[in-house]
Amino acid sequence: GVTMDGFYVVQSRGRGLAISGTSSAWISNVYVSNVTVTDIANRSIHCEYCDNVTVSRFTVRRGADFLQRSRASTDVNWPVIVNALHCGRVIFEYFDIRESWGEGIAAGRGSNGVIIRHGLSATNFVGIYVQRAQNALIENCVTFMTQDTFYKRVPGAVGIGFNNEAFGNYNDTSGVTVRDCVAVNCGYNLGVFNQQSGGTYADITIDNVILVEAIRDTDSTGLWLNASVTERFDITNVTIQQAAGNVTLGSTSPYRTVEYTEVVGVYEDDLSTFTGTVSDIQQLYGLTDTDG
Repeated sequence: GVTMDGFYVVQSRGRGLAISGTSSAWISNVYVSNVTVTDIANRSIHCEYCDNVTVSRFTVRRGADFLQRSRASTDVNWPVIVNALHCGRVIFEYFDIRESWGEGIAAGRGSNGVIIRHGLSATNFVGIYVQRAQNALIENCVTFMTQDTFYKRVPGAVGIGFNNEAFGNYNDTSGVTVRDCVAVNCGYNLGVFNQQSGGTYADITIDNVILVEAIRDTDSTGLWLNASVTERFDITNVTIQQAAGNVTLGSTSPYRTVEYTEVVGVYEDDLSTFTGTVSDIQQLYGLTDTDG
């Protein structure tokens, strides 16, 4: 195995940290901790063709040439900042990812068994992304955007996002659990999309999640679901805290279970200067971990 601890990667014109094998020669048994990656032209932390990898206690800032982008709504070709592609068991934990052009962190296509936990993904186009992955777990995470209107107007800006993107020969998303998470002031706080014609979802559980003050087309929509489902898709114990608005289930919603509580009020929706931990933010909105 390989252990790497306590280092910085700054101003790379390629990727920041890559743990990459090949389709015929995978890398396994890697542990990385206490790493900071900033100002990277492409992906900040990239795992591909690897198994039994843990990346723990890491900080990422300004991935994917964030400072060089035009910030126009048409400039939307971005990579995932922290990603697992074609991987087995990969754990991303205790992280802080901010100010990046692409999706903050993802269980990416062709992966099986990715775990994303105890982390913060803020001011990225998509905070936490699940894209054609199987058997992923996302737990005890917080995602939010700033008050900058740029993050409100770009199509697809989502706090926690599911998608079957329309490229590659990969299995559709299935067997994913999201629990004990908070999404605040994103375009859509939770979005389930389907770019692949005929793409489906199966065995998805979203439980004990709080969605706060989403802003999309000024209607405060907190929950957007628009995808085909072939088997179980359960959304339970979801609380939507917002000043006003509605919940949109989309045009195609054959979900087995959709249970949410909509609470109208005034809530803290700008966490850009909040200095607390993920646990502090969970407590701020009244979320209690289901595992105690």
